Amino acid sequence: MKKEELKFESALKELESITEKLENNSSNKISLEKSIELYKRGAELYKYCNSQLENAKREIEVIMKEEDK
Repeated sequence: MKKEELKFESALKELESITEKLENNSSNKISLEKSIELYKRGAELYKYCNSQLENAKREIEVIMKEEDK
């Protein structure tokens, strides 16, 4: 995954798309191999998005502490 070029919003959008594809695969339109590939990509995106959210949370906490001074 090219993290230097990936933005949170586009990563989240791709993750939502993958989730939808996997959830709506009840008719087995996606092969097992493709499903595994999508799952792996989704796991990478989840990890990236979660990391970005944690970083944002820490930044907000720092800002709030600075404002309390």
